[in-house]
Amino acid sequence: VVVTPTWADNGVNVEVDVPGKVHKTTTKDRLKPVTNIELYWAKGTSFSKKLGRALADNKIPVYWNEASGFYYVTDLPSAPVGATHLLFVAKFDRKTKVAALALPTVTVANASPIDEGNGDPRDPKNHAAFTVTLSRKSPQPVTVWFTTLKGSGSDGAKPGVDYETTFGSIVIPAGETHGVIEVPIIGETTYERDEWFTVKLIQAQNAVVDKAHALAKG
Repeated sequence: VVVTPTWADNGVNVEVDVPGKVHKTTTKDRLKPVTNIELYWAKGTSFSKKLGRALADNKIPVYWNEASGFYYVTDLPSAPVGATHLLFVAKFDRKTKVAALALPTVTVANASPIDEGNGDPRDPKNHAAFTVTLSRKSPQPVTVWFTTLKGSGSDGAKPGVDYETTFGSIVIPAGETHGVIEVPIIGETTYERDEWFTVKLIQAQNAVVDKAHALAKG
């Protein structure tokens, strides 16, 4: 059995090549599973590092999509935090083959230069904005957890003095590729040279953190 999965906008397309005739289900019997294939979330591409089955049963709940010419996986549940790949494990004639489908990666970009001034940190115009970007669209919402880290040295911005300590998560909706982390800046009237702090991406669900740190300066 040879399985070739690819991400689609709202699911996973799957090519299945097995000896003999393969049953292609129709819309009416769409819940009838393809045989001999199991899905697992895993950290890495090794089947020994699986984090649990991706679905409740041990079959792929797919139907034949006549328009695309692929089998189609729908209603895929969220990956456990720490998962990096979706594994398709095909078993046929006492042989096992694994096809790994990587989750998208997520990065964070430096904030635009900030004019601290003496503005109110509650005003969104006085926020440092960090853009979070996915490497591609995901059929599932992507949750990204983050925190602020104070700058070091004499020009390091101080939490509670120059900016508000901020942590939590943002959600990039399914089908989107960007989200924004906003950190309130605390203004003051005393002149200061430029100071800096960072935002760190801690972990993600349905994606893998690639570039974890970004800088804000102003």
